[in-house]
Amino acid sequence: MIKGQDSIPLSPYMGLYDLVVPKDNMLRQMNELVDFSFIMEELQDKYCLTNGRNAISPIRMFKYLLLKTIFDLSDVDVVERSKYDMSFKYFLDLAPEAGVIDPSSLTKFRKLRLPDEGLLDMLVGKSVEIAIEHNILKDPTIILDATHTRACFNKKSPKEFLQEKSKNVRKAVYRVDESMQGKFPDKPLSNDLQEELEYCSERENIRFTNEHKMELVSKLHPLVTNGSRKNDEFEFNKDAGTYMCKAGHLAIQKKYDGCTKHNKNPRYRYFFDVERCKVCPLKEGCYKEGAKTKSYYVTVKSTEHTEQEAFQETERFKELSKSRYKIEAKNSELKNRHGYKKANYSGLFGMQIQAATTIFAVNLKRILRLKNQKES
Repeated sequence: MIKGQDSIPLSPYMGLYDLVVPKDNMLRQMNELVDFSFIMEELQDKYCLTNGRNAISPIRMFKYLLLKTIFDLSDVDVVERSKYDMSFKYFLDLAPEAGVIDPSSLTKFRKLRLPDEGLLDMLVGKSVEIAIEHNILKDPTIILDATHTRACFNKKSPKEFLQEKSKNVRKAVYRVDESMQGKFPDKPLSNDLQEELEYCSERENIRFTNEHKMELVSKLHPLVTNGSRKNDEFEFNKDAGTYMCKAGHLAIQKKYDGCTKHNKNPRYRYFFDVERCKVCPLKEGCYKEGAKTKSYYVTVKSTEHTEQEAFQETERFKELSKSRYKIEAKNSELKNRHGYKKANYSGLFGMQIQAATTIFAVNLKRILRLKNQKES
C-alpha cells in the first residue's frame, strides 16, 4: 500500500542537513529542480492503494536507482553509502537517523514496479519538460546516435542470440503495426550463422533514415558500408577499427591499394600475424601451409551509397556535423562516468531501465550546470 507516501519526514535532527549539505551540493540542487511526484503518478497502478503493509515510497526507490547511476554504484554499495552519506539521505527524503532499505528491494522494484514499457520515453520527456521550464532548451534540433554496451553475460550461442533479438524486433513492430507481418524477410530455416546475420542486417540505417525522412549526419565508413566478402568468416571490429578473423585475431597492419588496371575499385589489404596463423587451430581453409604472409582484401565499392556520399559533400552536412561532438561527448560521459559501458542487468528490459535512468540522470546534471551558469 502506498497511501500517504508523500508525507514529509519529521525529526528533531532535520536541521543537520542545513549544516552538512551545502546549497551548491548537486543532490540538493537536483531535489529542488525536479518535482518527483510524477513517479508516484506513473507507478501508483503497480501498488494497492487500500490495504496491505505500507510500501517503501516509489519516489524513494526511484531515487535509489538515480544514485546508483550518478555515482556508478551497485545495489549493495548505494544502500551502504545511504547509511552515512548525509547528501544521499537528504536526496532520499529520509530523516538523518532513519534506516535504509535492504538491497534486495531494488531488484523487486525494478522487476515488479517499474512500467513494462515507455520508461525511457517518459524520463527523456520529463527532462525535456524541465529544460523548457527553465528556459534552457531552445533549439528544436534532435540528434540521434548509437553506442556499444557490453552485455552482462551471454550464455546463448550467437545464432540463438540473434534469433531472440530479431524476434523481439518483430513483436515490437507488430504491436505498433500488424500490417508489417507480411513485409519482413523470410526467416532462415537452416542452422547457418551467416544466414541469420544476413537476415538481421536487412534493415539498414541509411534505408531507415530515408524512409522516415531523416538526415543521417554520419560519414560512411568504406569498410562498414560494403562489409566483408560473402562466404568467409572475417568481420570488421568497429571498436578496434580493423578486421578480425574467425579465431578472434585482429589484423596487425592495413595497406591501401588504389585503382589499378585489373582492379577498377580501390581496396584495403589487411595483414595478420602469420606466426599465429601457423599454429591456429582454425587454419584449415584459411592459411596455406608454408605461406609467408596472411592477408585479407576488402574492396571499396565506389558506386554504392552514392546519395549518402553526395550528402556528405553538401554544406548542410558539414554544418550539421559540427554538432556531432556533442553527442559523442555525451556518450563518453554515459559510458565512462555512469557505468553505461556494460549492462548491469540481464535481459532487454533491464537494459532499458539502465538506459532510462542513466540518460535521465545525465540530462539533469546538464540542466543544473546550464541553469547555474545562467544564474551566475
